[in-house]
Amino acid sequence: MMRLYSDGGSRGNPGEAAIGFVIYDKDEVVYEKARPIGIATNNIAEYTALLEGLEALICLGVQDVEAFLDSELVVKQIKGEYKVKNQELKVIFDRIKDKINNFKSFSINHVKRAYNKEADRILNMALDTMTTFENGSLINSVSKASVEESNNAFRLDTIDVDLRKKVEDIKNYIKKDKKVVVAFSGGVDSSLLINLCKEVLKDEVVAVTVKGPHIPESEFNEAVKLANAIGIKHEIVEEDILAIKEVREGDLRRCYYCKSFVFKYIDDYAKKIGATAVYDGSNVDDLSDYRPGMQALEELHVKSPFLETNWTKSDIREYSKLLGMKTHDKEAAACLISRVSYGQTLTKEILTRIDKAEAYLKSKGLRNVRVRVHDDLARIEMNSDDLKPFINLDLFKEANEYLKNLGFKYVSLDLGGYKTGNMNK
Repeated sequence: MMRLYSDGGSRGNPGEAAIGFVIYDKDEVVYEKARPIGIATNNIAEYTALLEGLEALICLGVQDVEAFLDSELVVKQIKGEYKVKNQELKVIFDRIKDKINNFKSFSINHVKRAYNKEADRILNMALDTMTTFENGSLINSVSKASVEESNNAFRLDTIDVDLRKKVEDIKNYIKKDKKVVVAFSGGVDSSLLINLCKEVLKDEVVAVTVKGPHIPESEFNEAVKLANAIGIKHEIVEEDILAIKEVREGDLRRCYYCKSFVFKYIDDYAKKIGATAVYDGSNVDDLSDYRPGMQALEELHVKSPFLETNWTKSDIREYSKLLGMKTHDKEAAACLISRVSYGQTLTKEILTRIDKAEAYLKSKGLRNVRVRVHDDLARIEMNSDDLKPFINLDLFKEANEYLKNLGFKYVSLDLGGYKTGNMNK
């Protein structure tokens, strides 16, 4: 009979998280491990710690197990006393139940934190240093490759072989650079990219976020919050993109001029701190739309790891979910300038008006929503799933009045629904 003590924790909930577990044979530690797992909730971390502890026991060939956790919720859910309603937890829960079937006998028990101090201690070491710890008197009897394979299985065995290879490819791609600067918006793509860079390069990664009238205030605040949670160095650049004539006047290639301006600053900053590369989060799906800004990235030799290792948006969302990142289902984001028709002169007032209008609509429960602007007309786009609850006369009247008070003369609802890059048509 061997005893497993496991613990998981998140600083921020969700925030930077880690797991730790210790395996005892009587009073002797035979195997222990702790590692950071990226951005996750406390519950995701607790479940992950238990899962990886069980996988290590299987690698050791153990038949009889007693597990001890200080999370009463996890213990009661594994015992079937509580239901698992969260779908992310359900994925790990199902894997744990499957692992338990490998043992001849298994029991799980709730203990006070004071009786789980070793697992708690090493998980906090992993959080403090962002380092993986692995130790134990029988460590040599456990195939390190098999344990690592088991750990990777949790992260990857629910996805197809192609994505497994993409994960390996992008990590190998990142390893080639000693220090990188990542253009960080806090969106789905750049959040996963930052986490991958952090995992591979440790402290040799810096996030740079641009703040200006073209960036939704909520997006900027979220980027700051996420950077703090991840624990990376974060450089904030305040720039008025409207100072660029071609951007301000709605040139068809305004995205090119904007990207050239922003990434020139980021490139200069990267050289200043001795970084070997600048990364951005572009992926394969970005090639399917009109993106003149991609030319600016090429001219400045900005690297796009997702694009160069053939990741799609769905790949990024799927792997983010597997890692327990809350950004995995975050709605698509783009700068506010993309809401305004080409040829229309831009002002800070127009961009602020759009930002407030979208924030108002999101406060009504809408997710993917855009307020496209054609002179005095505000054209609202939203997902088809949101159309039905939105269509009621009281809300129509309220939304119409709110947007008109912001300065729009006309307010319309696009029956075609939300489509990314709609202005580019």
